[in-house]
Amino acid sequence: MTKRTACRILWQSMLLVACVPAVGCQLNVLALPYFLIAGEPKVDPAFKLVEKRKETKRVLVLAYADTGIRWGYQAIDDELTGLLVNQIQTADKRLEMVPDRSVREWKDRNADWVDKDPQMIGEHFDVDYVLFVEVTAFTLNTTQNQFLLQGHCDVLFKVWDVNKESLVFSNVFEKDYPSERSIELQDVTSEEQFRRLFLRRIAEELSWYVVPHRSADEIEDV
Repeated sequence: MTKRTACRILWQSMLLVACVPAVGCQLNVLALPYFLIAGEPKVDPAFKLVEKRKETKRVLVLAYADTGIRWGYQAIDDELTGLLVNQIQTADKRLEMVPDRSVREWKDRNADWVDKDPQMIGEHFDVDYVLFVEVTAFTLNTTQNQFLLQGHCDVLFKVWDVNKESLVFSNVFEKDYPSERSIELQDVTSEEQFRRLFLRRIAEELSWYVVPHRSADEIEDV
């Protein structure tokens, strides 16, 4: 059982204890799991891309990694794009994401895309928002010990509103993984598996800037 799962079960158990006296014998035990899941608290995003329940928006994710980072992790920006697109679309079905494959193909045809006007890019893809993700630092080992792993990344996250023709949100994301400690290399299947887990965690937490998440998701699985 992962830490996140254990935390969720504990929270649901506490909720059950609080709710049973209030509902008495009318509680439908079979419906209880659905009741608990529906009642799990959500944390609002820092910036809401959609406000109304039936509102929909079209969103483009563009990720970029500095040349020095790509030297060691060549596909990191494309991987992060795909993971972030999936995280956002799974979390909020009102957001229509430009497929990451289409983004890769466009970037391949436009080598100088980083220097292009974000408004022009947004209009080209016919989107409401452009999410810029610039990876400025990325490493799998901050400990300088070949037998330990603790990743670190710095990411500049920006939201460009195409309709308003302006930058509406910007933040620097810093992440150590795991947050509180290093882990031994022998405790993971491989360094590559650790890299994938780290990238998945980065994408998950970046998505929280624009979509809601459960409190229990803040518990890391490593």
